Amino acid sequence: MRRWWDYTAAYQRMIEATHTPEAPWHIVPVEDKRRARLNLIRHLLDSIAVLALQIKPELCTVPKITTEPHGRISGD
Repeated sequence: MRRWWDYTAAYQRMIEATHTPEAPWHIVPVEDKRRARLNLIRHLLDSIAVLALQIKPELCTVPKITTEPHGRISGD
């Protein structure tokens, strides 16, 4: 049982030392793996939607893609 508490303390120190606003940790409690995975997917999709709203359109440049003869795709 001692190792469990050592592991738990080390885990907590690692989370505290590496959690930043730019790269936060999100702890997903797992009682039911399927539900935990669905909750994680929902969180990721919500996070992506928020990030997409924060991106400035002028910073996004996408090259025009054209189809050449023989079906090859090229970018400008």
